[in-house]
Parts: sequence; C-alpha cells; structure tokens
Amino acid sequence: MLDRDLIVAVIASMFGLASIWSGLANLPFAFQLWLPRLLEQRWGRPAARWALVLLGVCLLALGWLVQFGR
Repeated sequence: MLDRDLIVAVIASMFGLASIWSGLANLPFAFQLWLPRLLEQRWGRPAARWALVLLGVCLLALGWLVQFGR
C-alpha cells in the first residue's frame, strides 16, 4: 500500500466518524451545512440526521476499501 492510500483512508475514516457522531449526537453546527439544512427543511431533522449517518457509513466504507481493498 502506498503512503497516499493510507492518508486517503485515514482522512475518509475521520470524516466518516465525524459525520456519524454529528448525526447521532444531533450537533447543531452540522446542520448549518447546505445539504443537511436542505434536508431538514424538506423532510425534517430526523431525515437529515439519518442522511449524515449514512454519509458517515459510506465514508467509513470508502476508507476501509482504500486501506484493505488491494
């Protein structure tokens, strides 16, 4: 594995964990971003929270695949 692969995997995992944490903990600063704010206006806060958690799971999967996929 190359060093840049490890860097991408770590950064994707960090952003994934941060997204999951902000979605589950209902942190208000995460809902100031344009996409969660749009989802919150259309479908409510629970849908926006689940979208953040889903985004975090996808980023964690990306980090896992970059790190162990080869």
